[in-house]
Amino acid sequence: MKYLLLISQAWLLFFLPPQTPAQPAPAAVPPVSVETSLEANEMGRIPILEYHSIGPTEYRWTRSAENFRKDLEWLYNNDYVLLSIEDYAHDRYPIPAGKKPVVLTFDDGKPNQFRYLENGEIDPDCAVGILDRFHEEHPDFGTAAVFYLNRYPFGSVAEAPQKLAYLYQTGRQIGYHTLDHNDLRYLGAGGTLAVLNEQKKMLEKWMPEGMPLSTLAYPHGWGPAGDRQELSAMISVGLLIGAEPAYPLYHEKADPYRTPRIQAIDDEWLRHFGRPAGTIEKQDHPEKFDVFVSDGITDEI
Repeated sequence: MKYLLLISQAWLLFFLPPQTPAQPAPAAVPPVSVETSLEANEMGRIPILEYHSIGPTEYRWTRSAENFRKDLEWLYNNDYVLLSIEDYAHDRYPIPAGKKPVVLTFDDGKPNQFRYLENGEIDPDCAVGILDRFHEEHPDFGTAAVFYLNRYPFGSVAEAPQKLAYLYQTGRQIGYHTLDHNDLRYLGAGGTLAVLNEQKKMLEKWMPEGMPLSTLAYPHGWGPAGDRQELSAMISVGLLIGAEPAYPLYHEKADPYRTPRIQAIDDEWLRHFGRPAGTIEKQDHPEKFDVFVSDGITDEI
């Protein structure tokens, strides 16, 4: 058989025309972000970052625009992807395998979170402008962010319909922060629902159809005293001020109406992430907590 095979191969070489050498395959286009080798851990904790003002200078309740940009760079370089508060509230994790979710929250509906310039363009130094530009440069990072509003959304009732429509179109969310930054400790769950219903009636005048409204950032960080489960009539998640990373809501330690956040200031970046102030570089497993890492399966849990 071996001799017959050799004869047949020689016969083919004699009669077939010479072959053009195969061209090398084009180089594969590298992915937008570097792949991570992190193993899935969907019982880990999720950072919900808390911002207030975005301004030119760093203060206690103001993150400078420069530092906010660096925050986004650090998150991107360390394998984080934006998760919406609505996905978090409903146990949905549309996150690529090996990536880590992070939720961005902004309290108080400050003008420096979303501002138009006189020419009608979005201010590139406001929070939305910075997020838009970062998404242009890193589309795989996502767009999600939630803005917790008061009586005057971003400082202008007249611009509220336009701004809320833009947020919805670009994959952002809004949430309750009460009209007048009410201290909910003294209202109880029933009084809190009454306050939220008043704000809902106002926001529904401006919100585009289909825009969700189901989460609350407690003013001053205090929710109503007593059993907060009654809040489920209107909201799915109640957010505290600061403290620590959150568990996914299917975790036995999670309480949707006492969901913690991390204030996005340098001391807290260092405490929870081991990140020195101003750095954007990738770190080897920087978190000082058991971090959530996606398995890539996006079904609801």
